[in-house]
Amino acid sequence: MKERKVNYLPDVLEAIKNVVKAFIEDEPKSPLHIGEAMSFWVFLALCGETQVQTEAGINSTTDPELRKALHEAVEMFKSQKERTTTFMRLEGIPLPPLSESKPNSNPSRVPLGVKLTDNELANSLKKKYRWRLQTVQVPQPKPFVSMLV
Repeated sequence: MKERKVNYLPDVLEAIKNVVKAFIEDEPKSPLHIGEAMSFWVFLALCGETQVQTEAGINSTTDPELRKALHEAVEMFKSQKERTTTFMRLEGIPLPPLSESKPNSNPSRVPLGVKLTDNELANSLKKKYRWRLQTVQVPQPKPFVSMLV
């Protein structure tokens, strides 16, 4: 009569796997803490408002490089808004009121006293989006002293 080798290792690994799986799957999902819900609400509101402000910037400039950077920023905000909105709806968090997107307009028809300059728009990109976008290089104006000479 031959002795049969019994391999117990797969049974032990299977048992450990089942125990871990039971802890992970059976654990009830805890609701979001009020601070977490508020953070998502504020983040979505800021993304929405900054998107609208950036769209207004697109309507104020004719510089192609700056327009491209502003369009990239708008797409980034749209993506973040979509992801955050989906998550908030799944969690049952009410959505904040958001402004409507700005329609496209001709930058040359915006009065000079109303629209932002290209330098102002580029600086706002540097401040707000430095961590996500490449900095837009806008030629600096000549110093005042060199204009007098």
